[in-house]
Amino acid sequence: MESLKKYLEKTNRRITIEYIMLDGINDNEENIKALKAIADSHLCVDKIELLPFRKICQVKYDKMNIPFRFGHLPEPTREKMEELSKILQ
Repeated sequence: MESLKKYLEKTNRRITIEYIMLDGINDNEENIKALKAIADSHLCVDKIELLPFRKICQVKYDKMNIPFRFGHLPEPTREKMEELSKILQ
């Protein structure tokens, strides 16, 4: 069976990588450069979108009495997101 990567490239499909930024976990230059290297090695990747982590789902977790494992993490600032996005350029 043909790999997904080969299929996407053969059929000229373009994809966007959406990467959620988590404070202190993956929001550093090393991780962004590694992500860019992976994307650059796949012709089918047309862009990377860095998405800020948001706690909007915490309300649902609270209503269901389920611990929200990322509730202690702060949401990234606009400045941090801009800083990380510049690494991709």
